[in-house]
Amino acid sequence: MTMATLFTADREKHIDEIKFWLNAEITVICDRYLMSTLVYNTETTHDVEVVVANHCPWYLVPDVVFWLDMTEEHLSKRLEHTASSRSSLSIYEHKERLIFHLWKYRKLFEDATLADLHPTVVRLDGNLPENMLAEQVFTYVKEHENGN
Repeated sequence: MTMATLFTADREKHIDEIKFWLNAEITVICDRYLMSTLVYNTETTHDVEVVVANHCPWYLVPDVVFWLDMTEEHLSKRLEHTASSRSSLSIYEHKERLIFHLWKYRKLFEDATLADLHPTVVRLDGNLPENMLAEQVFTYVKEHENGN
């Protein structure tokens, strides 16, 4: 849970900046928010409850969560590409661990008890090229600006 505490502190630190931009009526897109913290830093239901409780005092519920779901094969290809472009990988960037986290994301997004933390989930095909995914996200955001 030490890593979860560090991730929580990092998320909390960014809330003031996010609030600033939202108050200025600027759309904010974040990568890795509460669901990532839950996936990467929990092993049990109790751990999930602890992490959620630690986020609740300051957590901002997003208008939408974009979930990049992909096949295990594509995940492996992306990891190989990442490994070839860097001298080392993080503790999270190992095939077996990433496949496990892919499974955890699927379970968390199916968990109805967590639905209030991410009321709108848009599942995107993470097998698509990054530029196409970015285009889909920006198109969605543009179409849903100002509550439309």
